[in-house]
Amino acid sequence: MVDKAVTVKCDTVGSVFGHIEASVLLEVERCLAVFLGIAK
Repeated sequence: MVDKAVTVKCDTVGSVFGHIEASVLLEVERCLAVFLGIAK
């Protein structure tokens, strides 16, 4: 469950473990913008 977005330091995130296609990332960004209420 997601209740708020927070920032974290790069040290605590860890290394990259995969990749994502640009089209999928764009869809995730759009959904996140709608969820946060910042979409046009």
